[in-house]
Amino acid sequence: MTTAVLVITLCEAILLLAFVLYLVRKYAQTELPLLVKGLTVIGWFLGFAVILTVPADIQIAQDTGESSHILKGWYYFSYWSSYLLNYLILPYLTEYIEAGEFTRKGKLMRSLKRNLPYYLLYIVLFIALVVVLMSTQVGQEAIKQDGLVGCLIGLGLVIGLLSVIILIGYGLVEVPKRCF
Repeated sequence: MTTAVLVITLCEAILLLAFVLYLVRKYAQTELPLLVKGLTVIGWFLGFAVILTVPADIQIAQDTGESSHILKGWYYFSYWSSYLLNYLILPYLTEYIEAGEFTRKGKLMRSLKRNLPYYLLYIVLFIALVVVLMSTQVGQEAIKQDGLVGCLIGLGLVIGLLSVIILIGYGLVEVPKRCF
């Protein structure tokens, strides 16, 4: 039964990839660079593929009593790929493409200068999180139990939630200003 569930999930993933490719081809502007289209496909596929794997993981856990190692590896891959895309690669490429400089070196430097405050914020928040965890008894137990990976996941979730709160707050103020 476990193999059948994994095969069905793989077929769904192939169909999802075809659908994402179709959407990007149909709705993307023709003058967009291929790199932007490729990263859009990767981002959409990773986001939607996690939704596909949850039912398979539940079915396998009900049948065998434990989670599949293949799906666990997929979860780690999709999480860390999304993490790297969202916090490192996409902000850098966004600034690189929007930079007004004429040379690649100029665009690179402009992108790094614009993203440096965010990267420094990530580093400071991570160090602050580790200091807080090391200074409390509960935090020390959490580090022993989950390790550094758990700290990174926690930091990613905190930054993601703060970003959502900031963006929703901005949208709640800006949208009515445009309408009225």
